[in-house]
Amino acid sequence: MSSVYINPRPLLQVEKTGAQGLGNCYRATYVKITSLKKISESKIKEMYSLGLLHGGGQEFYIHSQCDGKEEATGHDEVFSIDSETGERAINKYSGEVNKALLYPYYEYNVEYRVDSGG
Repeated sequence: MSSVYINPRPLLQVEKTGAQGLGNCYRATYVKITSLKKISESKIKEMYSLGLLHGGGQEFYIHSQCDGKEEATGHDEVFSIDSETGERAINKYSGEVNKALLYPYYEYNVEYRVDSGG
């Protein structure tokens, strides 16, 4: 029997969290990036320039710290799984369920604005 810790959270997730009209034909779209690893400002800008953040516009803003010093937004509690049964793994010496590990994740909020006029 062997066991493995598998975090069900994706390595990277991008989701649109909202949008609103700002007047004068401007519209803002808000996006949350969730990652198991810290993401630098340059990488977020690169994701935007590649169109990976649900669209684009004339203006782009990052509203979250992304300088490598940011704290984790939260932690996922991940249990080890028995590779044969798919059940939570049991320590063969103690007979108890293996303890969970905490895996950090980070969230980054961005906004882009588009002028729909013209």
